Amino acid sequence: MKKIIRKWAIRISATVILCVALLLTFVMNPSLLYAHETVQGNFRIHHQKPLDPLWFARIDQASALLKNSELYDDSSSSMNICLNDGSKYPALLAFLQGSAFGRGFHNKIVLHGVHDVGANFNQWHERRWNLTQLIAHEAVHCLQFNKYGLWKSRPIANIPNWKWEGYPEYISRQNIDQLSLTLNINRLQGKESSDDHSWIDYEDGTGSSLMYFKYWLLVKYCIEVRQMSFDSLIKDSTDHDQLWKEMMNWHSDQKRITGQVSHKNSH
Repeated sequence: MKKIIRKWAIRISATVILCVALLLTFVMNPSLLYAHETVQGNFRIHHQKPLDPLWFARIDQASALLKNSELYDDSSSSMNICLNDGSKYPALLAFLQGSAFGRGFHNKIVLHGVHDVGANFNQWHERRWNLTQLIAHEAVHCLQFNKYGLWKSRPIANIPNWKWEGYPEYISRQNIDQLSLTLNINRLQGKESSDDHSWIDYEDGTGSSLMYFKYWLLVKYCIEVRQMSFDSLIKDSTDHDQLWKEMMNWHSDQKRITGQVSHKNSH
C-alpha cells in the first residue's frame, strides 16, 4: 500500500512540476503564443494581428519618458510589449496575476483591455488610461526589476506599494496638466468632495484610480520637494501618514504664499 501511495505521489509531483515548467516557458517566452513580432528600437512588439504603424510613435513617446528615470540605462531598455489583440498570452497573465490595464514584470509589458492607438488610450471596462503613459508605467516596473532583482523587488521585498507604484506614475505622468504638484493636490481636494472616490480624470479624457493618483502625488512630493531619489525613497523609513501630513502642510503654505503674492499684486 505504501509503495502504491509513493508511486502516485511521485506521479502527481512530476505532473505538477511539468505543468509549472510549461507555464513558466509560456510566460517567459511570449513569442510562443503570438503570430508576429516587430522590433522598434529596443522594444520587441508581440502581436497577433497586423501592426498599426502608429504603435511606433506611441512606443517612442513612452521611451522618451523612461529616459527621465534614474533607473534608466541603455542596457536595461530592451523590453517585450505584448498586445491584447487576439493572442492567449494576455489571458494567461490575467489568469495568473489578475486582470488590469497592464502588467510590467521582468522585461515584459503586457497590455490588457482594448487599445485605441490612434486616440492614444487603453480601455479596460469603462475606464481609459493614456496608452503612452501606460506603456511607460509598466516599463518602469521592468526598470525596477532590472535595478533591484527579484528578491529586492515587490512583491517579495517589503516595499510599500505607494512607493513601488507611485514612482512609475511619477515618470509616466508628464502631460501639461500633470506637471504642477500644487494644482494636482487642488484637483485631489476637489475630487474628494465629489461622489466618485475611485477615479480621477485628466484633460485628455483618460484618468487613473484615485489610489494611484495619491501614490503619485506623494512620490512627486518626495522627489521634487524633498529632493529624494527613488533609491533613497525606498530606503527611507518615514511613515506614510507623516509624509502625507507634511505634504499637505507644504501645500497649504504654497497656497498662502500664492495668495499673498496675488494680494500684493492687486495693489
